[in-house]
Amino acid sequence: IDYIPFWRGDAKLHTLFSVYNSLLFSHIVYPDYDMFMTYDPHALVHLVARIISGGPIYITDRHPEKTDVDLLRRVLTSDGDVVRVDEPALPTEDILFRDSYNEPVLLKAASKVGEASVVAVFNVNRDDIEVEDEVKVEHLPYRVEAEEYAYYGALTGIKGSIRRGEGVKLKLTPLQVEILTIAPVIDGTAVIGLTEWLLPPALVEVIRARGSTIIRPRAAGTLLYYKNGTFIA
Repeated sequence: IDYIPFWRGDAKLHTLFSVYNSLLFSHIVYPDYDMFMTYDPHALVHLVARIISGGPIYITDRHPEKTDVDLLRRVLTSDGDVVRVDEPALPTEDILFRDSYNEPVLLKAASKVGEASVVAVFNVNRDDIEVEDEVKVEHLPYRVEAEEYAYYGALTGIKGSIRRGEGVKLKLTPLQVEILTIAPVIDGTAVIGLTEWLLPPALVEVIRARGSTIIRPRAAGTLLYYKNGTFIA
């Protein structure tokens, strides 16, 4: 399905199909989730889907004076670079054989950014109902090693820590979206990143050496990290 501006159903179906198509196409190409308009009422859903796609991000605003610059600032650096994931996001294992459009489950797509994972979570249910679900590290579409993780929601600001086997519970209203950064706790420290962006870990380089953690930011912003059980910003 193509991107159709201002259509609520398209925001759901376009996102759903794009995520599942990545199961095949990510082995061949960088998936292209298509253009979108920043002043579309569902632009945030489209933008989040694009930045976790691993593919190109481009807009088709017909009226430049309407462009939502504040929205774009959450994915752009001052030098014009676009924050991105390391590889195309894939659906989490718990929804491989579920239908987020027709069932009360959230659409979840996960990728990596440095040592952290990012999970985009969407409520694309056709009946416009509130949906509650859980994100677990065991369901990520790749192997993870740590026993403890710190998490942060870029859009709601939720944060906390979980251990392997535990999950982050989310309750999203119709077409609400969240991006969780899930960072491994290593030597007591987990680095979330710069919170002004939708992909906080994309704006930092994390260097681990001899029990120490060195963080090199790529831009000016608010650094959030977790150390010995406490979040520090």
